[in-house]
Amino acid sequence: MLSNWLDCKARDPSPYGKFKLTEIDERTEITTALESYLIKLVEEARFDPSFLQDVARRHGWSKVMTYLVAPTMPTVTRARRGFFGEVLTCALLTEVFGYLMPVPKLRFNITSDQSLPGTDAIVVKKSPNGISEICFVESKLRTVTDPHFAVQGYRQLREDYSQEIPVMIRFVLARLHETKNPLFDDMMKYAFDRRDTTGMETFSLGLISEHEAWRESALENLEQEASDGELPKLVVHRTKIRNLASLVERVLKSAGVETIPYDE
Repeated sequence: MLSNWLDCKARDPSPYGKFKLTEIDERTEITTALESYLIKLVEEARFDPSFLQDVARRHGWSKVMTYLVAPTMPTVTRARRGFFGEVLTCALLTEVFGYLMPVPKLRFNITSDQSLPGTDAIVVKKSPNGISEICFVESKLRTVTDPHFAVQGYRQLREDYSQEIPVMIRFVLARLHETKNPLFDDMMKYAFDRRDTTGMETFSLGLISEHEAWRESALENLEQEASDGELPKLVVHRTKIRNLASLVERVLKSAGVETIPYDE
């Protein structure tokens, strides 16, 4: 569904040497069907769809929305936009770029505007021999011009990755063990023996911007910041969307939540 809406192309040639750049632009306007799909992604980011369906069979969708989904959706504007950005970034990575997200982090938020520590997500690619790639993911969404938001995302990735065992790796490892996920052994080996893991580690920075607010200076600043070379396999996914603020509010409002105004 997302590939029908968004066109993804690597910029080639690219003026940037410290990261690869994928440019993602709208190929069509938002349709009713697409907006319904985005609403579904937002709802399922908080809960396993099979759980929602089970509750709905017993108590109806109205109670599912009122007592389960709506109370967990962010209500503050900044949190809502960050939440939407994270959902869309992860959906693009899994639907378009072929990654698997073994642990949906957003389902572990307890309160509506809670922000869990660590990078936004860990996604992986598998091979016949197990995990072939582990990707650290950070997303940033802006509806106004911000020449520094790419740098902010990069610094968050770098801070988490610099730990001996990153916060998100510990989190994912524990969840894989709880669910007896077959990826646990591979993740355990990676977590406790990181002497030579650069061959399988990558980094994804999702930048989602209002179309008219985007400025190339965000990437120019990132190129300068990334000169430290600490994240050698960084891919930037730059997404421009028209009327982004309005889209975010329509999608989240459909989950039954009104906005509490808060400056970005």
